[in-house]
Amino acid sequence: MKVNPKPTNHPKFIDTFSFWFKLGFISFGGPAGQISIMHETVVGKQKWVSEEKFLNALNYCMLLPGPEAQQLATYIGWLLHGIRGGLTAGILFILPGALLLLLLSVLYVQFNQILIVNQFFYGLKISVVGIVLVATINIARKSLKSKGKLIIAILSFVYMSFFKFPMPYLILCILLLGFLLPNNKSSLEIQNTTDPYQFNLRAQVRLKYFFSLLFIFLFLGICPFLILSTTNNGDFWKLLITFFTKTSLITFGGAYAVLPYVADQSVNSYYWLTSSQMIDGLALGETTPGPLVIVLSFVAFMAGFNTLGGSILSASLAMLIATYYTFLPSFFFIFAGAPFIESLLHIERLKRGMEFVSASIVGLIASLALTIFLSVSFKSSDILHDWTSIDIYSIIWIAFTFYALSIKKWNMILWIFVSAMAGMIYLNLKFLYA
Repeated sequence: MKVNPKPTNHPKFIDTFSFWFKLGFISFGGPAGQISIMHETVVGKQKWVSEEKFLNALNYCMLLPGPEAQQLATYIGWLLHGIRGGLTAGILFILPGALLLLLLSVLYVQFNQILIVNQFFYGLKISVVGIVLVATINIARKSLKSKGKLIIAILSFVYMSFFKFPMPYLILCILLLGFLLPNNKSSLEIQNTTDPYQFNLRAQVRLKYFFSLLFIFLFLGICPFLILSTTNNGDFWKLLITFFTKTSLITFGGAYAVLPYVADQSVNSYYWLTSSQMIDGLALGETTPGPLVIVLSFVAFMAGFNTLGGSILSASLAMLIATYYTFLPSFFFIFAGAPFIESLLHIERLKRGMEFVSASIVGLIASLALTIFLSVSFKSSDILHDWTSIDIYSIIWIAFTFYALSIKKWNMILWIFVSAMAGMIYLNLKFLYA
């Protein structure tokens, strides 16, 4: 049995803290871009975790409700430094985008318009396409080592790009396929478990650990609910907490899958905001770092603002509470589930199933890359009949990004900011000479 490749550089906590802090400010481009940035650093550049461990973590997160990129950051943080590392990675992944969105939300209700921030994010979003392309190729080289896995990746790309098959169902079907196929080796064959990241797994997988964790998270969820429900606006707070907790548990398939439900309920059932404000909130969410599901925090801000007498303080508290309950289940899923996943990977059938999922994820990331490419490179959705909508600059810069990161191996974080500044310069010159 081949032993899992070990990472060559076990980092200090301060080193990983620095990375998660920076990632929180540059995690644009949705899950594809965010996963690509993490892969480039933790696997490619720093070698903190092996390719196999990274993909196993990603496979598990793809099966969960909630933002898979934020959950992946939490999982990797947990692998490196336990619960302390997981909390650090998961919180820092959310915090910068949430704080920026809070600032933009306050300015939005004060001036009743979206700030002109598109110039800065124009070039940044373009660079994300190149980053995702590089990551897809790197992962494919290491995951698609057989014709069968290549076929799985291609089929996954086709299904996600053209048939819009729900992603969690697709991954679950592929996992079951790998698990149920006949196996010549013993299903109890065990790998070498001397990996330094598998710290005290036997103790963690005990039921005592699981139920202790469950009790802690139930306590963290119930206490704010009980406190806020006794205030003067208790009915509002109970409805807000119940709604966003429920939403966090049904976000299979990413933010775009749940946003129609949130928009319908918040606009037509609860009257927290108008449809126009909902569209503005989506635009603000698109221009901030972090998971796109952070747009739910804007919905909560407007709910507090419009329901509680136009109070900025109440709206900010509503945003904080909604963000807390949106991401709380994700931390539980990782801390409760990751030890079990790590301890069960010695089962040959499960390991093969996870390898099949890894091949599928190559196709899923490629599909997401195509979606991002079309959104930033074409101004019209009908590209088959309106080729004049093509953005030549974006295609040229995507090619530059691929060359800079894949061939020249330039620093990715530096390149992101170079891309943002180049985009601003281009738009200003285009405006001057129009």
